[in-house]
Amino acid sequence: MPRVDWLRIAAASRPGAPALVTPDRTVTYGELDRAADAVAAIVTGSGLGGGAVAFWGERHPATVAAIWGIPRAGAT
Repeated sequence: MPRVDWLRIAAASRPGAPALVTPDRTVTYGELDRAADAVAAIVTGSGLGGGAVAFWGERHPATVAAIWGIPRAGAT
């Protein structure tokens, strides 16, 4: 069964809507989607697509992008 990418769907239908709100900034669905694509490109480019990836995440938008981007690269 294919995995549904809810971030991609939200970014396509509401790219300017707030996805994350932090004390410092608001990140839109479009921005988060692009950041997740960038993470996926890094994972794929490093040869880890389809493999296992471990990362340490803080309470930060980059961590959320990694959570979405790693599976986009086919990694777990």
